[in-house]
Amino acid sequence: MSDASAQTFEVELATDYIETSTFVDHLSDAPMLRAVVSTDFAANGYVEAYVSTGFEDPFRDDSSEVGIEVGGDWEFSADRSLNLAVGRWANYAGAGLDAGDWFARIGVSQGGFSTSASWLAGDSDTVVLNADYAIEATDHLTIRPVVAYFTATDSVNVGVAAEFDLTERLALSVSIVAPDGEDAEREPRLGASLVWRPGQPD
Repeated sequence: MSDASAQTFEVELATDYIETSTFVDHLSDAPMLRAVVSTDFAANGYVEAYVSTGFEDPFRDDSSEVGIEVGGDWEFSADRSLNLAVGRWANYAGAGLDAGDWFARIGVSQGGFSTSASWLAGDSDTVVLNADYAIEATDHLTIRPVVAYFTATDSVNVGVAAEFDLTERLALSVSIVAPDGEDAEREPRLGASLVWRPGQPD
């Protein structure tokens, strides 16, 4: 991130709350609306904030959450980078600002492969190890298998996310996860969303 003035903004409307970046889990059956804004600072730093809500009881239901992340990205070559970040996720399931996790994360990327370790303190109290691989199936379709391991519960969550660019600003995303629950048998959960990125060039 070399442009200190760069900003991004996106809005997502989802059929339900499926998360494939950290927890790789199905968090709510209710439709969800989320907005994410990020801005760069200095040579490598960024700040990202998001808010999500359901519609049955806005900002107080199972799809509700807020978060802020401060971090930095460093590129060592054309396809190798390092990410360091800290932040706070809160209002889990609309339970207020005291419900959530403080987190710290270190991640590395090499080509299409990314891996990270996140320390969560709060409701989760665990270290989460993540790995995913971005497969550029076509110029408009990206498929990303992902896996997460939780040290506190010795559990593994798996999933796949696919994103298809409908236009330069609008994408269709489909995700399926099979979290490791209390029962021995995993229950796959499927969700879809429309993602609008108005800052993308025409």
